[in-house]
Amino acid sequence: MSPSTAATAISTRGSMRMPRLPDLANRLIHDFRPSAVTIAEDVSGMPGMCIPIDDGGIGFDYRLGMAIPDFWIRLLKDIP
Repeated sequence: MSPSTAATAISTRGSMRMPRLPDLANRLIHDFRPSAVTIAEDVSGMPGMCIPIDDGGIGFDYRLGMAIPDFWIRLLKDIP
């Protein structure tokens, strides 16, 4: 799938929503290098982060939840 076709596929499926930048980035990454792995650094816990783009998600392969590491860093900093 070419980049222009990817943008069309994202904008014309489902509810005709505008494509989001992470959608397009993940589509292009996987089109140009199918073996690539994308990891989202996420603090918000946004639903759909690792759901495939064709199913309405953002399309990341893995999610790195930063809330727990941030908690441990803060805890270690505050221990006298």
